Amino acid sequence: MGPDITAVTAATPLPEAGINWKPGRSDRVLLAGDETAVPAVSSILEALPPQISGHAFLEVPEAADVLPLATKSGVQVTWLHRGTGDVQRGARLLAAVQEALASDAGTWHPYAWIGAEAATVRSLRRCLTESGVDPRASELRGYWSLGKAGSGVNGIPVPQR
Repeated sequence: MGPDITAVTAATPLPEAGINWKPGRSDRVLLAGDETAVPAVSSILEALPPQISGHAFLEVPEAADVLPLATKSGVQVTWLHRGTGDVQRGARLLAAVQEALASDAGTWHPYAWIGAEAATVRSLRRCLTESGVDPRASELRGYWSLGKAGSGVNGIPVPQR
């Protein structure tokens, strides 16, 4: 499920419609997520009107995981592949967000929507704060935790074998 299309530009918060999406009057967005967030980011992109711009970064295991995403917006979509090397989960996502925020430093204050593994989300929260983006005015979701069964930080630890 994705956001209610009317929530994209609404000045007042609307009830949640699958994901928490409350950008207010922001005309710039920063979307970031791992493969678990691809459906939500896809729904957001499909609902965005043409006047919205920004960046969307999606980290997936490999190039075969890239999907066509439709948007009428000016949001630039970048797929990041972890590959089979020693790339730590979330590392490419964090680097891409840091680079985007640094290159646009002081020129934009996006509404950020982030969904990924809980430790990655914590790192991205720090990145937003250090860049002057208020994560409390954005939506950050730890969808799952590495080494735990269940969702987010509330998952049940998986026994080590």
